[in-house]
Amino acid sequence: TRGLQIDDRAMPVEVLPFVSAINDLLKRLDHAAKEHESFAADVAHQIRTPLAIMALNLDHGANPDISVLRAEVASMSRLVEQLLLLTQVNAQAAAPAPLESHPLNDLVIDATSRFAPLAVAASRKVAFEECAADVAVACHKEAVASALRNLLDNALRITPEGGTVVVGCGPGKRIFVRDEGPGLPPDQ
Repeated sequence: TRGLQIDDRAMPVEVLPFVSAINDLLKRLDHAAKEHESFAADVAHQIRTPLAIMALNLDHGANPDISVLRAEVASMSRLVEQLLLLTQVNAQAAAPAPLESHPLNDLVIDATSRFAPLAVAASRKVAFEECAADVAVACHKEAVASALRNLLDNALRITPEGGTVVVGCGPGKRIFVRDEGPGLPPDQ
């Protein structure tokens, strides 16, 4: 657990240097975990959006090699997502952080606003359906944001031009993404 420290107030004098060393180590582990999370967030910000923009631009190309490029961008995007999740899992394992409460509206608005320019560039729209202001969920914010970005990315790719992707929350502690794509066959 992050912030964990051994209480040395009732310790014998002989073990105080040992307790101090352990507490210093725990502080360094906390700091390392925070640096890993900061790195993951920076990579997400700096790489994910340009990859999504490239993918949407490639969707409108006429070059026969576009399908190869599109597959490469999709592969790179998946790799970046996996790298980020691995970094987060490692940081969480090194120094587990408690879940924090986040309003669902904030999570959905943030993801929707990041994808709105991509939708416009792809001749699609993104709509937001607000949920009750007091609905919050205890979660790891970046994990939920990552899942929501994946859903939005998929929805924008399969929604036809002029179509709308609807993102919202509710009822209760739920987030949804609705697209106007063809859907899956009933047997799948």
